[in-house]
Amino acid sequence: MNKNGSAFGWVQKFAFAFGFVVSAPLVGWAQGVTDLAIRVTATSFQVGIPGRYVITVVNSGAAPTEGEIGVIADLAPGLAFHSSAGTWQCGPSENGALCTTSASIRAGQSSTFSFTVSVAREAIPRASSVFRLRYGPDLRPTNNTSVKTTSVRPSRRPMPTFTSSPTFPPNRPTWTPTRTLSPTISPTPSITRTPTPTATPIPATTNLSLSKAVSGRFVVGTNGTYILTVSNLGPNATNLPVVVTDTLPSGLSFVAATGTGWSCRGTGSSVECVYSDPLPVGTTTTITLTVGVGSGAYPTVTNVATLSYPADPDQSNNFVRRPTSVRR
Repeated sequence: MNKNGSAFGWVQKFAFAFGFVVSAPLVGWAQGVTDLAIRVTATSFQVGIPGRYVITVVNSGAAPTEGEIGVIADLAPGLAFHSSAGTWQCGPSENGALCTTSASIRAGQSSTFSFTVSVAREAIPRASSVFRLRYGPDLRPTNNTSVKTTSVRPSRRPMPTFTSSPTFPPNRPTWTPTRTLSPTISPTPSITRTPTPTATPIPATTNLSLSKAVSGRFVVGTNGTYILTVSNLGPNATNLPVVVTDTLPSGLSFVAATGTGWSCRGTGSSVECVYSDPLPVGTTTTITLTVGVGSGAYPTVTNVATLSYPADPDQSNNFVRRPTSVRR
């Protein structure tokens, strides 16, 4: 054993400095005691991210430890105990954190543990925490304190809040950490419902016919009228829309189109009318089409109209051409 680095070497230097005689009983006592020292390391901290302290307790004495060893951490403002790792038992205390162990540390050996702290904005720009080692039979208490200063960087991340409530029984320091966390409530996910498709009815087969007649005279500068008639020749009533399209020739312009059950609109030279109600067998329905007669229609024009129904087996009677005489 190196006497200069041992408890005996320390006693020998002390005795020499003060003129004491190192007797045999004193040598035996020095060779049977422990000398603990504390070392603390940490990297830089960032607000919102737990920081980590690593604590090492070294036994440079001549005998192993017996009984409980404690480390009290007086944490800097803005730091709060979070969690620990290692064989030591750690928890929050009145000023920061308290860690203890009853495991023996042999002479020349060390014991290392760590704990993390939450970092708040109050710790910016640096945090200085004091770590104090407590062991009754320690020969030299001057190396039982360590001050660790750590730089602290800001962060935009929100910092969780931890509330601790320590308790200390008479013989053994213990703690009961209480952590209060704000619950995160996930928003209720929106449910997209797929609409139930509407069943398309099977077209009822039936024979429709289209006819067109002129009502009154067509005179340049006045309105003329066509009557379009749709007839259901059977054998079934319609169950899908019936569409009539009238294409106006040059010289005629759309004015209006009406009919019971019909919905009509005119776009340019095209007029479209839709009949959505069922049309029974043997019945007819009419459209009154009013057009403006221009000079370009003189002396005659031919108006063409078509009928469309998905289940019409005979489309030869779905097309009509109507020559029309025009007077001045």
